[in-house]
Amino acid sequence: MTPYLIGIIILGILVIALSYLVFLLNKRITILLRGKNGKDLEESIKKITEELEDIYGRLHQHSDTLKNHNTRISNSIKKVPTIRFNPFSDSGGNQSFASAFITEDGNGVVISSLYSREKTSVFAKPIKGFSSTFELTNEEKDVLEQAKKQ
Repeated sequence: MTPYLIGIIILGILVIALSYLVFLLNKRITILLRGKNGKDLEESIKKITEELEDIYGRLHQHSDTLKNHNTRISNSIKKVPTIRFNPFSDSGGNQSFASAFITEDGNGVVISSLYSREKTSVFAKPIKGFSSTFELTNEEKDVLEQAKKQ
């Protein structure tokens, strides 16, 4: 056998292998299109792209809404401990109270009530960062400490 004949045989084998690969690719393209032409495929791709853009838009909208809800939730009152006490040991029961209405950040108000036979007094003191610019009673400090621990 001459080198020329060997080259022709090798080229023949390559042609057969490439023909088989073309056949496989043609079969895969036929399966991909499933009886559709190129224009239908282009329309399908455009439709899918539009739907993806819509989904991404909704995702960003939901993300913004979720951030808004998280902010609102963190600013809502979550901690509401209450202590009942008797400020006057000689009379009455535990009719007085101190309650703290506090957010996660430690902002809110402490409301306390002092009950006596003659009158009931109610006090409200603003709270920022679990402290107040007003002097707090021991009971008010206790409910504020309970709120901080919750």
